Amino acid sequence: MRIIRIFCAAALTLALCCQSVSGTETAEPEAQISAAAYVVADGKTGRILRSVNGDQQRLIASTTKLMTAYTAVNCGVPLDTVTEVSHQAATTEGSAMYLGVGETITLRDLLWGMLLVSGNDAANALAEGCAGNRETFVAWMNENAAALGMENTHFENPTGLDGESHYSTAEDLAKLAVAVSRDSLLAEIVSTKAATVAGRSLTNHNRLLSLYPDCTGMKTGYTQAAGRTLVSSAEWDGVALICVTLNDPDDWNDHMALYDQYFAAYANRTVCQAGEIIGTCRAANRLEPVTVVAQDTVEVLVGPEETVQRSVELENRYEAVEEGTVLGTVRYFIDGYQVGESALVAALD
Repeated sequence: MRIIRIFCAAALTLALCCQSVSGTETAEPEAQISAAAYVVADGKTGRILRSVNGDQQRLIASTTKLMTAYTAVNCGVPLDTVTEVSHQAATTEGSAMYLGVGETITLRDLLWGMLLVSGNDAANALAEGCAGNRETFVAWMNENAAALGMENTHFENPTGLDGESHYSTAEDLAKLAVAVSRDSLLAEIVSTKAATVAGRSLTNHNRLLSLYPDCTGMKTGYTQAAGRTLVSSAEWDGVALICVTLNDPDDWNDHMALYDQYFAAYANRTVCQAGEIIGTCRAANRLEPVTVVAQDTVEVLVGPEETVQRSVELENRYEAVEEGTVLGTVRYFIDGYQVGESALVAALD
């Protein structure tokens, strides 16, 4: 393999406007939505496509359990660990998978019971089984919220029962939904309509799985104070979307209307092909510049009248490089939000 030594006078940053690409020529009128707050987001990047009161702190009811589940699968305790259900967990008020005091059950089964039938008993038993007590587990939930950039969120319990310091926003819940969708086990559970778990027949409370063919899951919630809350995900023709509604009396219809509208308006567009020449860099022992190409193909979700910007960064180096050596990064942005990237590599032949 041919070895060369390169030199770039300085780190090179280019901000280049790419040709505008969009799903449709113009945006359709916004659907009439009943929610007090809602967002529609890109399910792959988390970019907010539409937000109405999306940063407003509100009660979120059992959509909390998405963070309970995310925390459980990331806490380091094996999910096949068997835990004994405490009296406090078994007698938790609200929706339940009907655990018995002293019953032994795996953390994995508790995940299923919590996410399918919204078991508050399962949520508390899961927290105790993972952390030893609910207080420690809730602290982990808040640490995970901070790590995910959920800046307007605070958890008080694993269940979503109302609390003065228990709140989130539609935008923050969209961030959480993206993280949940990237976990293969959680994605499997929330997309399942019904299952037999620990000897119980459980049916998913999320009716969108039956009402909307392209729905891929997520979580329902309700308390009298919070109203109906719903986080959902859907995918059609390679486009993944997330929808969050808070205090929405007509959430099933609202989610379907928003999906229909945004699937029609947005589409994936290829902004960079693997091997595409992005730029050049000078080499100390070559008369001709070194060609720099994209390592990966990049697709981004683009909507009406949106423009994709490109930023190219090449590092200042003297060390030897060869074919395929990473020399920088190309990033793609829409309205300042990064929607894709690829490493830049040397192409010497």
